[in-house]
Amino acid sequence: MPVLRILALSEDGSDHAHAVVVALSKSMLKIVDPAVQTQREKLRFDEERGDGRRAMRMNLWRSTKEEHESDIRKLMRAIVSQLLIEDDDGRPSGFVFLHYDGDESYGDRDRSDARRHFAEFRLKIEQQIKAERNVGGEELARIMSGLVAIEPFYCIEAWTYQHTEIAKRICARGCGKHLGAFDDWAQDRRLLDEIRKPWEDSCLRKAHNVELTGPGYPAEAVWEAGKSFYEAVDRMTGCPALLDALRRTYMQAGSPPALSPRKHVE
Repeated sequence: MPVLRILALSEDGSDHAHAVVVALSKSMLKIVDPAVQTQREKLRFDEERGDGRRAMRMNLWRSTKEEHESDIRKLMRAIVSQLLIEDDDGRPSGFVFLHYDGDESYGDRDRSDARRHFAEFRLKIEQQIKAERNVGGEELARIMSGLVAIEPFYCIEAWTYQHTEIAKRICARGCGKHLGAFDDWAQDRRLLDEIRKPWEDSCLRKAHNVELTGPGYPAEAVWEAGKSFYEAVDRMTGCPALLDALRRTYMQAGSPPALSPRKHVE
């Protein structure tokens, strides 16, 4: 059994959405702990294939309509079950990475309806865990820290387009009109977080995100930009149980503690 299981959820309804979120999540985890082992026998990314999938992919998780309650409850059940997974020694080993687009520029992130909807949904999860496990305080906070928002601004392309070398190759095979824009974004990786709907001004659109999150993805540079990618990594480092599980992917029982998680330096 893997020492670490992550349920990767995405509001994106495309067939490649799960693969993209998994690839980005792995690149983040390698920043959190560079020694992490991501082989499937150590770390497994689960995919919601049950009844809760509809609520996630159709954005029903944000809904307050009564007709959507059944689908939302099924998604919540999947999330709660994942967060309560423990290994044979009773240590937390289940986590949830939930992707949704911020739908605002990073500078306007406090105005994001999506962020507000996630906070409301998170509270529902918290209430369900509190009721099921009769826990509160530090234990409840510990469990809930395992629900990590994967929240790009304005959208996931603000992260995928950061692989500018691959993006330029794809553009060159197509129209060749956006090479300058990708050069600009490579020079200043803070720019993409401030662009609303960047796919509208690119020949790549949303069709190449798997390729753009493949080998060579510049996660370190994107993290150092200090914007939404950095914040997602920061949420991971704020989950002690996740840090411990990451260490268990490579440490043997009785090994000395690993180095502290990395911090961004201005």
